[in-house]
Amino acid sequence: MISKKTALLLLSALTLSFVALNTSCKKDRIPQDDYQDMESFYSDNEEAEQEYTIDSTGGNCYFTALKGTRICITAAALEMTGGGQVTYPFQAKVIELYSVKDMILRRKPSVSGADVLETGAEIRVRPFKNGSEVFLKTNAFYNMETANLTTVNNTMDVYFGVDNGGVNNWVNTISSSVDAITNVASTASYYTLQNGKTDWVSPSRIPSSSGNTTLTLTVPGTNTNKIQSYISFAGFKGVMKIENLSSTSVPLGQQVTLICFGKKADGNFYIYQQSFNTTANQVIALAMQQTTEAGLLSALAAL
Repeated sequence: MISKKTALLLLSALTLSFVALNTSCKKDRIPQDDYQDMESFYSDNEEAEQEYTIDSTGGNCYFTALKGTRICITAAALEMTGGGQVTYPFQAKVIELYSVKDMILRRKPSVSGADVLETGAEIRVRPFKNGSEVFLKTNAFYNMETANLTTVNNTMDVYFGVDNGGVNNWVNTISSSVDAITNVASTASYYTLQNGKTDWVSPSRIPSSSGNTTLTLTVPGTNTNKIQSYISFAGFKGVMKIENLSSTSVPLGQQVTLICFGKKADGNFYIYQQSFNTTANQVIALAMQQTTEAGLLSALAAL
């Protein structure tokens, strides 16, 4: 017969074994590759909006933003919503995106419909009076000079940023009145723009290509649709976003860099990066590697 003491020891051992097994099973059920939302990463690191007070035209109406964009916008060209002349002083809010990193962190890929754009810069200019946004009068415009650029192309067009169902898109046709007074010219080192519309604007063009292909990404884990994937181009400044691990039309035969990043349930950042030439119907298996937020930002800066 088992003694009372022995029985208690056996019961205690069985209880501890059950707890350990149960804890182990719970750990096994934790999704180790569960990808999380990246909203805070973008909002913490995106290019900030600048604000300037325009108090008079003086002898020169241009002001220079932090990254070198020069902007001339006058009160005479502006009106309140519903009508009413804007007077000095008023404010101008500006965002300057000159690098691929800037465009990614502001979630402004350089695409027009299914086409990737070669872009010189993406600039946002919004005038305000007494806290309310104001707009250009019909047939009015404002002027812009980009900062000095490494490459300037003399076949650029003016593209305006628009919201297409929550997705950023760039278009070079807005309305007959806006299109008629909007233009871009190139100098040896920068672009000059005459803009018939405020908000996002970009000197851009659709680069020539020998066709298009698609890119499909595969990766283990859950919520993999939250992995952020982008393609940047070696031959020109441009960036596309891949949604849900499957691209739309990517120019064929281009030297590109694919960068994918995410944040898992363990709180760590992960990244995958590869450079290659685009070929027909590519499938790439992502081998995500742990990194830091600083390491991820450094990788984006190198694009």
